[in-house]
Amino acid sequence: MLVSKKRNIFVVGPEATGDSFLGRKTEVEKLDEDIFLNEGTCHLVGVPRIGKSSLIKRVLSLHADDEDCLILKRNMGESNSAFQFWCSVWEGILSGLEEKGIPLTSFQPFLDQLQAIDGDDPKWYFRMNGPIKRLCCALGKNKLRLILVIDEFDAVLEVFGQDNCHYQLLRTLASEREHAVTCVVVSRKSLSLLESRASSLSTFHGVFPSQRILGFNHRDMEEVYNTLATYDIQLTDSASEQITYYTGNIPMLCCMLCKRMVDEYRGQPVDVDLIDELWRDSRERVYTYYDDLISHLQKDGFLDELSSILFLKGKSVNKALKERMEDMGILRPLVSEDGFYAYSQDFTTYLKLSKLNLPTWDLIIAVEERLKELMVSEYPQLMQDEFKNLSEEKCNKINDITGLRLCWKTVSGNCRKLIAHKDEIFLIDGLGFGFVVDCILYEKNWKSRFSKRFPANDGDWYARLELMRKIRDPLAHSHGKYLSDSDLAQCNRYCEELIKLDLA
Repeated sequence: MLVSKKRNIFVVGPEATGDSFLGRKTEVEKLDEDIFLNEGTCHLVGVPRIGKSSLIKRVLSLHADDEDCLILKRNMGESNSAFQFWCSVWEGILSGLEEKGIPLTSFQPFLDQLQAIDGDDPKWYFRMNGPIKRLCCALGKNKLRLILVIDEFDAVLEVFGQDNCHYQLLRTLASEREHAVTCVVVSRKSLSLLESRASSLSTFHGVFPSQRILGFNHRDMEEVYNTLATYDIQLTDSASEQITYYTGNIPMLCCMLCKRMVDEYRGQPVDVDLIDELWRDSRERVYTYYDDLISHLQKDGFLDELSSILFLKGKSVNKALKERMEDMGILRPLVSEDGFYAYSQDFTTYLKLSKLNLPTWDLIIAVEERLKELMVSEYPQLMQDEFKNLSEEKCNKINDITGLRLCWKTVSGNCRKLIAHKDEIFLIDGLGFGFVVDCILYEKNWKSRFSKRFPANDGDWYARLELMRKIRDPLAHSHGKYLSDSDLAQCNRYCEELIKLDLA
């Protein structure tokens, strides 16, 4: 087989351009129509590294030679102040006019007024407001249109602060047609969260219809796989499914895997085991991205509710936040079963293994570790063979020896999720919290093995463990039978007490 020697087009980090830009046909067509045909404002919103900047850059590149357009891209995060931002806008207009060789005669009076403004003047905004508007109106009179793209708009609260006048000026330029401005803002947060808290005549987010950018769809992924095929890389169906499991079809993560395959495995078949190996070898880079996602979730106030939905099944959920996370593409439904995952199924596994600075969740993790240690002390067979050496037959033998009722399909599925995150995996790792508690509380096991590990005359530990199990009970979550706040507080106290116990 001839192995392709052509350049590896998959990029990780910089914006994807040219033949490195894959997929997004639907989004490109819609955004192109919204901006250049309908001349309408737009808000691109999506989670980090989903490809928002690459998408807008692709659309803008299609119109780089349009004589009637001045394309100006600004990064809100690079501005230290509102004054600096507005100066960068009018200075960008000036540069665009000069590059196109357009005479400045009809623009010069407004440019002169803007150049004379001193940022230390406490009334600088009132001196700048009018000339900027008149400058944009002059563009229209000269049959020109400014395409103003503001990336990383999440920084607007730091740059504009609570001074509603800056939001109002941007609204005015974007919404009143005489100003000849088409404005596109790009952010990971919804505009309603970024709106100035000051009162205003109109809502900022109401002027900018949002276009939600999600992971690659099936057609996009087909393009990715077809591109891999040009490098003589053939994926098995299960390998393709594993890529989706790990990446959630997030472009940056997909390209990271594909780049490794093209660099190292041209002309070779790629199966699930190889995808697992590539992902495991990329853990450092993946974890950096995952930790960034967790940081954003924490900062935006989503992390506690997200962990409740995913893991703490008995804890009530804020429906408004849940719907917002679904709308933002953070929370996604499982296809094969009831429930949700966040970003990708692998990220959800990482989240489950992490201490999140959330009191209830961190306590539950610590309790699960202690109870699994207790299980292993009674059933050392759960740590005798690594997962790669286990089989359904061996699992059944452990059932016979211990009296447990392990479901090999469930246990092996749980263990497989950990392959990229743990160097050694044993049967105990595949047991869920609820199963561990059920096994300990099983009447025969409790009487003969486990009750003696808990201090006598120190409360009813059987009932306490039952309460702990309820907080992870999927049925409670599905049917809305949540624990009360007092039950949750009591559960936390029991968890703290159990962690301190000597269960030897």
